[in-house]
Amino acid sequence: MRVTTRRSFMSPMNGDEDKGQREVADVLRTQAVHTFPYLVDYRTTDKHRQGASTSIQIPTNDMRYGDVLLAVHRETAGSGSFTWPTGWNELADSNADGSVDCATIGWRSVSYDSNESNRIALTYSTTNDAAASVCWLFRNAGTPVVSSVVSANTASPDPPNLAPGLGTLNFLWIALATCEASRTVNSYPTNYNLNQGFNGGGVGATNVFATLCYAMRELSASSENPGTFSLSIAEDTMSWTIAIPPA
Repeated sequence: MRVTTRRSFMSPMNGDEDKGQREVADVLRTQAVHTFPYLVDYRTTDKHRQGASTSIQIPTNDMRYGDVLLAVHRETAGSGSFTWPTGWNELADSNADGSVDCATIGWRSVSYDSNESNRIALTYSTTNDAAASVCWLFRNAGTPVVSSVVSANTASPDPPNLAPGLGTLNFLWIALATCEASRTVNSYPTNYNLNQGFNGGGVGATNVFATLCYAMRELSASSENPGTFSLSIAEDTMSWTIAIPPA
């Protein structure tokens, strides 16, 4: 006896996968395991040539739709301002420190409406110089919020208190400090034990350098004041606190 099966209109055939449902299930599993935003990958870029254009490396391994890219760049060329490429949103742009060097912070939500390159170019309003950059790729992340800038000539840059105004959430907090010259980090803010690092670029012939230092922590709170970094030598610094809410 011959047996036939009837397939409903628009229903998947035997062996078919509902890609949309699978992707939703992946997201739900990710959110169940990770209740905080978390770092997937990052890239640093150190620029050692005077006059070279600003090009920041982007982490593209395992990049997914809806991930958040967050980039920081510090230039040593003196007072100026940056323009981020299309699709990126500027969070900060400042030359507040005593060296009037410029630092900027930008972010974007990953979208495949356009090509996601492994580099982006920033436009600077004056002559480019030595620089340092970092770009992080976050998952389960919402729109980043940044504090006002704090500038000081110090070996203990102090990212300020930040209250994002979103209530108590499972934020990923980032303590960030930038400085002129090549410096190492002796210690990071207390409890900022995640994703610690620093990097810098410079031009040895003219002793022109830039350094970034950063660290992160997970904390469910409505505000946060990270505490201080400890640098090897006092320098002109600019510092921020960044909060990334969950998606």
